[in-house]
This record gives sequence, structure tokens and C-alpha cells, in this order.
Amino acid sequence: MTPARSWLSFFLVGFLVIVAMLIVTLFTPAPYGDLTRIGRLSDADFGWRAPPPVVDKAAVQGVPLAEADVVVVGDSFSMTHRWQSKLVQQGYKVSTMYWGQIGWLCEDFTPWIRKAGFKGQLIVVESVERLLGERLDKGAQCKAMPREPQVKAKPFLEPLELVPAFALNWEAKLTTGVITWANMQKVRKSAGDTIYA
Repeated sequence: MTPARSWLSFFLVGFLVIVAMLIVTLFTPAPYGDLTRIGRLSDADFGWRAPPPVVDKAAVQGVPLAEADVVVVGDSFSMTHRWQSKLVQQGYKVSTMYWGQIGWLCEDFTPWIRKAGFKGQLIVVESVERLLGERLDKGAQCKAMPREPQVKAKPFLEPLELVPAFALNWEAKLTTGVITWANMQKVRKSAGDTIYA
């Protein structure tokens, strides 16, 4: 075999592997839940089976800090204001801000939020468990909040009203489909908890 043929053979094999990975990734459903995204599991197996409860659009609208009874500091779980709508339906006025906007809950958080106009009595701190320790540790080390609070009336993400339909997963990394497939094989073979290496 000539060097040119050898190179072409290696190139063709590599090209076919990459095309196969691309096809698997394109047909792997994009995760819309935190747990499937973090665990790299398929939403086809762990995703919604029925449409979510309908949420009144008025119940997901936030209020300015000065009008709020409750302030939520949250992460992606709070971005749709879906769970906050339960508080609104009970008559509370809710303002939501996100960890990415404020950084940490520094030593002066309470005076900081009061200075910004909050007169309510309840602050809900919502965080995914895997980041809570770091967020609390960093907050204990900082003295002053670095910027003014930003509260928006509209949710960062609109709550989904239907089970997401199939769509090609164009935005995923090339290896996503293969990793998700391998993780799902482990889950299907496991009788209990599964640990990923």
C-alpha cells in the first residue's frame, strides 16, 4: 500500500467515525431538564410524558423590589418563574434575581437588599445542590455585594406549555450523542444507582 493510499484510508476511517458521531448527536434529544443535562441522560427516556400544568401568564410576572413580599435568589430552576407562580397565586408579590446576576450572598446582603427597596419579610435562596456549598462558602468570604440588584418582571425563560417536540440537536458538542448513548446503556443495565466515570 502506497503512503498516499494509507493516508487516504486513515482519513476516510476518521471521516466516517466523525460522521457517525454527528448523526448520533443530531438525533439525541436536546436536554431540557437540569438532571438529564448534568447526567448526560436521554430526555427520550427521562423527559416529560405529559404536558406540564398550565400556568397563568399573570402569575409568572415579577414585581419591582420595592413592591415585593418575597425575593427569590435562584438558578435555572427559577428562571421560568413556574414555582414562584404558586406564591403569586397565594397573594404574594415576588421578585426574582439570579445567581449569575448577583454573584454571591455577601456579608452585607440584607442591608444591600433593603437599600435597594425590599420591604418584605422572606428571601428564598434556591440553588442546585451541587453548587450550594461553593455558593455559601464564597458568600461567607466576601464582605460587600459587588453590584446593584437587577430584577426583571418577565421570566428569563418562558415556561414550556407543551412537551418539547423532536428537533435535531444542532447545538450539542460532537461527542454528546455517544456519551448520552453510553450513559443510557449503563442505566438500562443497572438495577440501582449508576455512577458515571
